[in-house]
Amino acid sequence: MPDQNQGQSDKTPWTPKRIAAIVAIVLLVGMYLFTLYAALTARPGADKLFRASLGMTIGVPILLWIVLWAWGKFFK
Repeated sequence: MPDQNQGQSDKTPWTPKRIAAIVAIVLLVGMYLFTLYAALTARPGADKLFRASLGMTIGVPILLWIVLWAWGKFFK
């Protein structure tokens, strides 16, 4: 007897966790690229961008965790 799911892909659904994680990754990578660009072009304030980058490296994942925790508490 042939498999009933043959031909259908097992795609996982786009959960809020997955969407938030992708947004966080895009934010962090974009921030790192902009900081690298500012440092390589010797723009004024590159040191402040570097410090902001370090702070957001810690802050974005923590903020993501808080948002996901709140989402689970209020919408489930």
